[in-house]
Amino acid sequence: MTRKVARLVFVFACLGTAFPAPADDQYSVRRRNFLEKVGRGIVLLPAQHQTPRGPQENKDFAYLTGLKDPEAVLLLAAEGEKTEVLFTRSGKITNPGPGESMDVRPLTDLRTSLSRLVAGKKVYLPFTDLDALPQWTGAPGVLAQASELANIEPLFPEMRIVKSAEEIETLKRAVDITAAAYVDVLKAAEPGMRERDLQAIFAHRYAQAGAASSFTQIASGPNSVNIHFGATTREMKAGEVIVFDLGAWFEGYTSDISRTIPVGGKFTQEQADLYNVVLSAQKEGIRLMVSGNDIQKTQAAVEDALLAGLQKLGLVTDPASPWQRRFYIQHGFIHGIGLDVHDVWPWFSGAMRRGLAFKPGMVLTMEPGLYFPQGRLERYPPNLKSFVTEEEWKAFAARVGPAYETFANMGCRIEDDVLVLETGNVVLSAGAPKEIAELEKTMKLRSPFNDLK
Repeated sequence: MTRKVARLVFVFACLGTAFPAPADDQYSVRRRNFLEKVGRGIVLLPAQHQTPRGPQENKDFAYLTGLKDPEAVLLLAAEGEKTEVLFTRSGKITNPGPGESMDVRPLTDLRTSLSRLVAGKKVYLPFTDLDALPQWTGAPGVLAQASELANIEPLFPEMRIVKSAEEIETLKRAVDITAAAYVDVLKAAEPGMRERDLQAIFAHRYAQAGAASSFTQIASGPNSVNIHFGATTREMKAGEVIVFDLGAWFEGYTSDISRTIPVGGKFTQEQADLYNVVLSAQKEGIRLMVSGNDIQKTQAAVEDALLAGLQKLGLVTDPASPWQRRFYIQHGFIHGIGLDVHDVWPWFSGAMRRGLAFKPGMVLTMEPGLYFPQGRLERYPPNLKSFVTEEEWKAFAARVGPAYETFANMGCRIEDDVLVLETGNVVLSAGAPKEIAELEKTMKLRSPFNDLK
């Protein structure tokens, strides 16, 4: 038994659920399963997409091959004798391991192979960048003999959203690296440091672990009210909070963890009150992340919990009000992670609206958040004008204004990565402290980074 297989066996024995035994070559298994979905036809998959932002990695190619070669093209065929050919510029695989079971040929041979294979056949290829088709097939008219061209992209999401044992083990490693770096930052964070000082600690710890940042938000004080942010040279002050949103790439897979901490090491009463509203709602969401439950209804249940908590803080006059919900709920709470930060998001978001349920093997986030920009009540929000009259708005603002001012320039988000099991779930990011007592206790510990000023 290899060390990697042993780790997988141990992981899933601890999780107490039945997952398939690790495959000798997970990518061969994926290609075989994918060809079963395709049936009769030819598959063409380039390693990159051409986008307005420039060339981007094709995550579907990575899913089927485990390779990073920007010029490669994968050809699959299920009819007759199974065909798996990888075309690369050199005719070789640059990183041994994944792909060794495939026939590897020079990219210059692709046109000849296509001319022989596609006549009268249905050809599946990505429609994202059809304009680039002549570039990666080698000639503009090479697919003219195909009986039909079909978009390959819709065939991947349902496969990718449910993770294999190997994928879960890799994701767990990415999550653990992120959580460990976050604990280091908890110990180091103190008034007078800059947001970018903490960002540097994350980068250092990721590099030590063989990972790299997929995104790092360190939003302090008034910056904490931004849903998405980066890190600046702003000096952090006692009495403020920091909202972290953190992800680390490890072997092509990314974590996604959010936390909120007090700069001075201890929450004020108002900060703790807001934090507990978000934490309570998040725990309710995680409780509902079990196989068979409706994902969209789980989102709604977490929103209900947030609105109920906001009412207790004097920030909501009617928790059943659709427009008050719209005012405070500024983003969704659930998305997949994996080869992308928001894995297969276009499909997933639509499937949620159609009643998608949690399934064993899904690794999803639960990330409720609340944000209170200074002066937001002073403006009649344009996005609410079709839901509430200006008079109603002014009455609402006058009533909740004093309470809102208590939380002005404060944001709070708590996000975990959750593996859905046959029964229940496992919070993969449990190593990142989120209980107030544990947070404050950890922040009292000394860090070697405090001596590097």
